[in-house]
Amino acid sequence: MRVWQRRWSGKKTIGIIALAALTVMALNILFDYGRAMLMGEFEWPKSAYIKIEDMALILRRIRAPARWCYPSENSANIYVLDPKEEEREFGRCMSSIKPVSDFYETDPGYYVKRFYRGEVQGKFCEVTLSTVNSDDRIVGSNCYFGLFPKERDTGVGMTDDKFG
Repeated sequence: MRVWQRRWSGKKTIGIIALAALTVMALNILFDYGRAMLMGEFEWPKSAYIKIEDMALILRRIRAPARWCYPSENSANIYVLDPKEEEREFGRCMSSIKPVSDFYETDPGYYVKRFYRGEVQGKFCEVTLSTVNSDDRIVGSNCYFGLFPKERDTGVGMTDDKFG
């Protein structure tokens, strides 16, 4: 009687290693998502403050509006989309944004926002950053921005669009 012997191949080893790596990555993603949801619910509003500050850091670094940002509908907004934005005045302005308000929790336990501004050559940019508890936003955006001439400044909140 002949015993069927199979040799272990390198392809099987690579397959098992890849499967193990994907499993670990999937578990990490699920754990991080669960932790973020718990952090949002049990450490509110601190978790909102951290998220908003992280968004501001991203905008400073990329020197342009992020894909999750929308231009403000304020009539004084002179921003024009430019593919080379980071090299132009709006990009320089975005790289210098700083908080100009406290965190506002307008809907306690659910919604927090903060205003940021920067300046460049007779103009200023303003960004409204906001977040909701558990990422449960029904309408609006996390980010509204605008570029304004200094003489049209009506005070902080020029990018505070409805549903912001």
